[in-house]
Formats: sequence, structure tokens, C-alpha cells
Amino acid sequence: MNEPHYDNAIDMMDRLGGSFARAIAHAYYCADSGNRATLVAAFKPLFDKYETQFQQHLNYMKENTK
Repeated sequence: MNEPHYDNAIDMMDRLGGSFARAIAHAYYCADSGNRATLVAAFKPLFDKYETQFQQHLNYMKENTK
């Protein structure tokens, strides 16, 4: 099974998240692939929220740095 990559979401969580989101990001950085899958399954809405924020930031940067 290919799990989605949440590298951008993790970076956003680590940089912009509250203490809980930052703690989940740090746990993700330390986890092996099985535990990463467990974290994503347990906190999927959080991962998706920060992935969406990253995409919005990326779109903003594309539109405003021409």
C-alpha cells in the first residue's frame, strides 16, 4: 500500500501549528513507516488540514510572485 506523502503538511504543522500539532509533527519525524501510518490514521483530519494550508500557501505564492 502506498501511503500519501505528507512532507509538506508536516513542515506546516512544525512551523505554524500549535503545541499539539508540533508534537505530532515531531512524532512523525521520529517514527518508522508503520508508526507513521498509525499517526496518519489517528490524526488524518489534522494532516489534511495542514496539507490544505500548504496548497493554499503554494497557490498564493504562485499568484503573487510573478
